[in-house]
Amino acid sequence: PPPQISGRANPVASRIILSVGRLVPQKMHSVLIDAFSEIHTEFPEWKLFIAGDGPLRSDLIRQINRLGVTDKVLLTGHVTQPGCLYLEAAVFVLPSAYEGTSNALLEAAGAGLACVVSREVAPIGTEEFMSLVPGGSTEHLASALREACANPRQRSYQGRRAHEWVRGMSGASVAAAWRAIIDESQQHKLLKASSTASKEN
Repeated sequence: PPPQISGRANPVASRIILSVGRLVPQKMHSVLIDAFSEIHTEFPEWKLFIAGDGPLRSDLIRQINRLGVTDKVLLTGHVTQPGCLYLEAAVFVLPSAYEGTSNALLEAAGAGLACVVSREVAPIGTEEFMSLVPGGSTEHLASALREACANPRQRSYQGRRAHEWVRGMSGASVAAAWRAIIDESQQHKLLKASSTASKEN
């Protein structure tokens, strides 16, 4: 079952884009910063918060300074309880090149945030209510961020659908899915054993 966030974000009123994750190459934060720098003059009231720490922190700070967005981009460092950040944001971005199951994405969706996610790591079925972009593409990510910032109705719809998606992952539904997988595996083993026995006879 996904992590639970107490409360709901207001993706229409907020002007914060949020990303949560370690500052390592796979998370593609440099692409996110580049993309944000392309749109920030169009949306001067918006800011980008990146929560997390890691070996790329110094590189990202230099990038932020070079692009002249020091007053718009905040590296928060490690946050033990990021729940308050989800509730303050409007848009969550997961630009990773690869992921397992992203707890940060589940938390953001559970809080009702509109989500922009690299296509390579998006969970199956989320293309209906999340904005999916090719991983590593500054151009496509900037376009998705521009659309999200400009369209409060889209943010509201995507946030509501994301929240509903996470709510559907109750403990009971997850347990039922695992039971179905185990049952199917056991049936497959029985069929295989039966087939082997028939051949031997």
